[in-house]
Amino acid sequence: MEHKFLFIIVSFQFVISSLFCQEIRCRIKSDFQEDSTYIRIIETTITEDSVVNLIFILPVEEYKNQYEYGTGIEECKKIADSDSMLRNTIFIQPDYIRMPWYGNHPSNSEIRQLDYTIEVISHIKLKYSYSDKRIMTYLLGFSKSGWGCMNIMIRYPSFIDGILLWDSPLSTVWNKNWRMEEVFGNEEHFMKNYYLMRPNAIDFEKLENKKIVIGGYDYFESQSEAFLQLLDQHGVNYVQDNSISYPHKWNKDWIYKLLLYCNLVTRSDK
Repeated sequence: MEHKFLFIIVSFQFVISSLFCQEIRCRIKSDFQEDSTYIRIIETTITEDSVVNLIFILPVEEYKNQYEYGTGIEECKKIADSDSMLRNTIFIQPDYIRMPWYGNHPSNSEIRQLDYTIEVISHIKLKYSYSDKRIMTYLLGFSKSGWGCMNIMIRYPSFIDGILLWDSPLSTVWNKNWRMEEVFGNEEHFMKNYYLMRPNAIDFEKLENKKIVIGGYDYFESQSEAFLQLLDQHGVNYVQDNSISYPHKWNKDWIYKLLLYCNLVTRSDK
């Protein structure tokens, strides 16, 4: 898959986080967003191992309002700061001008969050490509960003190796109370192009070798289970752990438990 990068790096800053990892912050301008935003990167030590794991954290809120539900990369940073054995793992969080729904607006070319996300993933995969290492790409999210993880995987299955999500409305229909119109424009566009349960939305065979890890619930049990029944009908393998139950916000503990299922963290004392 080839991508033309349509963003420029406006500024670049190193922030030393701890002995075990470092943080990089990039301010970027993309044709797919209305204004400049940030990408935050947490790097752990890269060793001689043959695999590097890129974990893209999809935020639930727009970058100027990441308070009510916490910030995913801050929780992942806590994991990296406290785990001296964590290696070859890069956490990346792109930010969004509008409420992130991980779709493209039908008429406004500056509101193309799906294209922007793929653009960022492409750039980061290129940045961390090594001739002697295999890159594994994961998406991490919850609530609407967990929905976004699934939406991206079914559209770009060859581009994503796994998704880790928790408490996500996977079978959601149009909901006018969730600010969907900011990204999708209208209900017709969403239901025709982004409703995950629509006929022929998923090529189930292309999900055969993907790592799909789904935690428990706080708000969205019925909407998660309806979608998982669809995966069951088509023989798609996934890991589900309904014991992972926390309040509906970012939390290092449920993140850690999802990462553990993919062998992406090393400790077993949680």
